Amino acid sequence: AAESSGGKQATLIVLEPGNEDGWILRWAQHAGELAQQQQNEPMLLLLVNTITTYLEWMPIKAVVATDLVPRLAALLSVRSDQVRQQVATALEIISRRIGQAGDERDAILLQFVELNDGAALSAIAHAYATTLSAQVDEHWDDASDALKFACSLAQICANLASLHWARKNAQNPMTHPERFIELLMAMSRDPRYSVSVLVLGSWTTIVRHSSLSRLPQVTAVFSALTEYTTEAIFQVCRAAQALAVKSQTDGIVDETDMDQFDSAAEFRVFLTSEVRRRLVNIVRDMCNIDPAGFVGWILPLLLPVFSPENSSNASVIEAAFMIVDAVLTTLDDAEQRALSEGDEDIAAQVRQARAPCYQLGHRVVEFSANDPHMVVRQLQTLPSFAFLLRPAAMDSDEARALLMAILQKCAATLKHPLDGPNVRDLRLVARRSTAALVRLAIAIPDSLMMIYADLSQLVQSHIADPDVTRTVKGHLSEFQLALIAGASRTLAERKQLAQPVVQPIIDALHELMPALQSPTEFITLLGLPALDQAYAQGSISPDIR
Repeated sequence: AAESSGGKQATLIVLEPGNEDGWILRWAQHAGELAQQQQNEPMLLLLVNTITTYLEWMPIKAVVATDLVPRLAALLSVRSDQVRQQVATALEIISRRIGQAGDERDAILLQFVELNDGAALSAIAHAYATTLSAQVDEHWDDASDALKFACSLAQICANLASLHWARKNAQNPMTHPERFIELLMAMSRDPRYSVSVLVLGSWTTIVRHSSLSRLPQVTAVFSALTEYTTEAIFQVCRAAQALAVKSQTDGIVDETDMDQFDSAAEFRVFLTSEVRRRLVNIVRDMCNIDPAGFVGWILPLLLPVFSPENSSNASVIEAAFMIVDAVLTTLDDAEQRALSEGDEDIAAQVRQARAPCYQLGHRVVEFSANDPHMVVRQLQTLPSFAFLLRPAAMDSDEARALLMAILQKCAATLKHPLDGPNVRDLRLVARRSTAALVRLAIAIPDSLMMIYADLSQLVQSHIADPDVTRTVKGHLSEFQLALIAGASRTLAERKQLAQPVVQPIIDALHELMPALQSPTEFITLLGLPALDQAYAQGSISPDIR
């Protein structure tokens, strides 16, 4: 600071060649000497704290000129929990710094992964290994401090991947990216969600990057990443279910991770929203890049889930339905986009992925669950198979067989007893069945029109059935009208097809016309006077009324 007539005024000292050997470099050098001598921990901590205060505004050229990243990374091996955590904080600040142009754009990344043969990256990998369960007792006094330290290291790697390596329009500046990829994969596999979730987001950025996603070193890990991501989704759903029933058995839930949240409910929300969303996004992005390869990798992981002996594993089955829905909708979007953009390569890959998907479709449809909520999840997944049932595919036996299996599955759940202990759940299943039919009618009307006569007969038979609820009957009429409206037919043809469906509705409205014109008649129609009478006679309780 310099004195002026207005008081003290800050003065910016511009970095010049030959001026690199400043106080920060001297502090970093002295910190390295203290670390090697393994003495004077308070002074070492003070030096690191002092350096950290400058890092938010210190010019990137100065960070590079002083080799500050590898100098600080070397301190990660100091046997002091406080020093290591402060060093990780300092490196995290540097990893967030983004150069504006020219050589500065990749300077921070290269300081971490390339300088001195990747000394900083090696130091981070070694320090991270000390936080794992096999070594934590040997290297740390407190496991919670080790977890906090691991989170800081994971955040550093996530920043390097998302903000630097995979930034928009960037080209790969690394000579050996496989070392960085290996560390990212190791952190992504970390069973501690608070660590792995930080790195998972960076994979989404990498896989979506037009240049990095094509690197041989990146595509080489796609198969392993697919397997890990799928297993991680299963694990997350199992942990969320265990928390829902307040169970922490078989190592499903890590109490160390739970300690970071105010309650089990908060941790469950974290599992089912943040982690699950990132994992499913990785599934979608990898499927977009290599549709045929991705289906080949993930199918062996999904097919066993829908086997009869696995029917009681509700959390894993729910996760599998989620993955199936994500994969099929992604394939459908990829195909539509490839056709509109004329991308024959992606279109060919999607066509190649179809055949194994028919096998998956039959496995999903034939899966039998006793839990009504699981049946609901199954029915919600069925419309995603519309991707395999477009009119162009209906010449194949596989497509026709799958379409009939889906329709039979939906029809089998339309009727249920009107009373009983599970009537509410069965009613929900029936509604979801009709909702699935409506979604199919909107997605593939022309495919369904090929068997319209049979479908119309099915709908009318259920509408005339007294065991089918009015709500389901209404949804079935909606299904039929949606099918007619979306079909590639002339207006006159659609009018003719719709007439038998619409006319009964019009007739019913005519019958209700007097009640709609008179408030008294409308109240009587709703049954309110009968309700009041039943209450006055003591036939029903106040709560029911």
